[in-house]
Amino acid sequence: MASTSKTALHPSSFPYELGWVFIAPEARGNGFAQNLSQAAMAFAEGQGIFATSHTDNTLMHRTLTRLGFIQSGAPYPSTNATRHLQLFTRPPTKQ
Repeated sequence: MASTSKTALHPSSFPYELGWVFIAPEARGNGFAQNLSQAAMAFAEGQGIFATSHTDNTLMHRTLTRLGFIQSGAPYPSTNATRHLQLFTRPPTKQ
């Protein structure tokens, strides 16, 4: 993923991944993605985290940005080759 997105992403700097967050369509817009993501991220204890999102998922992009993630690198084809992914990273916060 780091090489396909053309990003220098060293595994020791980003040991955690925020995996896919899916909210049922009828429940979207209620802050559930942000709440679930925050709860999952608490276990990282200030270490770097990366996430991926479909390039057309603007709601998740907004959620990730609110949680301190930044878009990293270029979009790249997903393994099913019908959609593209965007890498997001949240740098370590602990000193």
